[in-house]
Amino acid sequence: MPNQLGLMKGAVAATTPLPAHGMLYSGGRTGVIARPVPPFQQRRPLLSPRDWKITEASRDASNIYLSVYPSTVNQVIATNWNSTHSVGLTGTWYVKLTCSVSSGQVSSTSISTGTGAASAIGVTVGAPPTSFQILLGIVVDGVILRVAQAKPFVASVVEVYRAAKVTTTPGEYPLDIYWTWQLTQP
Repeated sequence: MPNQLGLMKGAVAATTPLPAHGMLYSGGRTGVIARPVPPFQQRRPLLSPRDWKITEASRDASNIYLSVYPSTVNQVIATNWNSTHSVGLTGTWYVKLTCSVSSGQVSSTSISTGTGAASAIGVTVGAPPTSFQILLGIVVDGVILRVAQAKPFVASVVEVYRAAKVTTTPGEYPLDIYWTWQLTQP
């Protein structure tokens, strides 16, 4: 007669995690054997060091102080990731990430707050823009709203369009190429 797992007496079951948290089940000669998993081996849902998260660190009579758990843009972490960032208790405030670019690569990032929204990523001729901003979150009357997904960003240079030059010299490329940054989150 089969037991609850459908095993006949004397059958050996493969090691299988079952719904009870912190227990590991394996087959034995006479049925299923349960043993506790040591705490250091248990899988716990932890915040990944690569996840963006905006939390309230503290509050006083007129301000909220935010902590921004950092992620990366092209594996570059914000220089001020371990600082608190102040916003007012009333009004609309924006949490932004400003990225600086050198030689076509993201070279540094910095978190800032302010009442102005992040500017759109521009388009420039001949090379990608030397800086751009990413909107991470909005704080409206003391309520924190995350805008960006909790994943790292990948910034890629993309060609937007080509336009004919008005005048060219011999041997010069006859088109101006316009570039921008495209943001993705894998």
